[in-house]
Amino acid sequence: MNDTLMWVLIAVAVLVVIALLVWLLVRRRRQRAREVERQNRAHAADLRAQVRDEELEARRREADAAAAQARAQQARVEADRLDAEAHERTAHAHQVRTDAETHRADADALDPGYDPADDDRPPVAADGSTAARDRATGEPGTGPEQRPAG
Repeated sequence: MNDTLMWVLIAVAVLVVIALLVWLLVRRRRQRAREVERQNRAHAADLRAQVRDEELEARRREADAAAAQARAQQARVEADRLDAEAHERTAHAHQVRTDAETHRADADALDPGYDPADDDRPPVAADGSTAARDRATGEPGTGPEQRPAG
């Protein structure tokens, strides 16, 4: 029996060693799984922090884009206003030019022999008086209002 007891003890020892090895392998596998899980959680936390930063950056850029759009709209409104002002000034300049041409035609009709190159007389005052011309030439009554209509 001694022999049998010895084989039983050897078998039990082998079974204990195998059980111990299985237990160590399972424990190591669980530790690795926990380590991988911890690393995954840390990586997920890093990714979430990165997402928060990126969302803040996206909001900032959207706000910048909205501000740029507002400035562009304001510039368009200002450009429209300036364009309208330019058209108004052009129309006014055209009217002034038309009035000047009408006055030139009237002056040419009143004095057909007039040559601007020969005219060294001072101009007639805005009120139509010839006082400035009369003082300059010493000849009273030389203005158009003194000439006979012809």
